[in-house]
Parts: sequence; structure tokens; C-alpha cells
Amino acid sequence: MRNGRGLTNLPAAHHAFVDHVKPAILLALNSGLRRSEIMRLEWKSVDFKARTITVAPATSKVKRSRVIPMNAEAYATLMAWRRQVAFARVFANEIGEPLREVRDWQKVLREAQIEHFRFMDTRHHTATRMINEGASQFHVQRLLGHKDSRMSQRYMKARETKLAEALALLDRPRSGIDGSGAQAA
Repeated sequence: MRNGRGLTNLPAAHHAFVDHVKPAILLALNSGLRRSEIMRLEWKSVDFKARTITVAPATSKVKRSRVIPMNAEAYATLMAWRRQVAFARVFANEIGEPLREVRDWQKVLREAQIEHFRFMDTRHHTATRMINEGASQFHVQRLLGHKDSRMSQRYMKARETKLAEALALLDRPRSGIDGSGAQAA
């Protein structure tokens, strides 16, 4: 049973989320979707069986469709959120109209003691995480919906930093090995 706000009338203990804020942030961090794409997302574009989200050209900044696979956290978040809302839009206000912003974003940042972090930085965070875990620039470009590879190039600096960190491991003192590389007696 749903109430007039589009939320189920289940007791609060059965709700995974109190409002749209946490699921919107989790989706952003696990998909690389733009805020506008998240706020305009409709349930018909979420395929739980295929575990994909289709960004329609009308909701995309570059006016092209793309399909985003859902990782485990994005999937679980949207599954839980779906059980709580009745509107066609994934993130809607109390009468089903699309939201323009993630409510209380600045409050969330203050409470988490995070400074200088815009909602769009969730995309940068996602891209950097993917690059650092070994994703190719091409895949990051496709997932973020960049027309030009130069837009995705900025995230390659993250990989270069990881490469420098990997080489810095060689600067550690060697245990049990003498200077010649032979095992110490």
C-alpha cells in the first residue's frame, strides 16, 4: 500500500532509506551518472533482470543513449529503493515530479565533514576508482558518456599516480635479502 507521497506505508523498520538522498548518492558513486541523469531517471529505464540502466537521449547531456551496467551496490540500492516508491521517476518529489537537486546535499557534506565536494565530483570519484582498479580509458569514456576521449584523459593521472606508488614499493628496505639480491645466510 502506498501513501500520497509515493512511499509505501510499511513501518519505518521495513524501509531501507528514509528519503531519496542516500540512494541517489550511492547510485551516483556506483554508476558515474550525472546528477541530471539521476534526477530524470525513470523506472522503465532500469532493467533489474539485465542489471542495467539505460540513459535515454532526452536525459543525457550529450543527447545520446547509453547503457550502464549496475554493480552489486547500485543494484541492491535500486532494488531496495524500488520497494519504497510508486512513481514513474526513480527520484521524485511528493507528487511525482522530478527532483532537480539532491535535497540537503550541503547538510550531508557538513555532517560527513567533507569540504569542497560538489555532486558532480561523484562522477570524478567513480572514474578515478575505475581507472585505479584497472579499467581502460575507453571503458571509462563509454560509461561516463563522454563524446571525446580528451574528457576521460584527465582520469589517467590517477593511474599514473598509482604507477608511481607501485614503483615506490621498491624503495622499501628488503628483508632477508642482501644488496646483491641474494638471500642472506
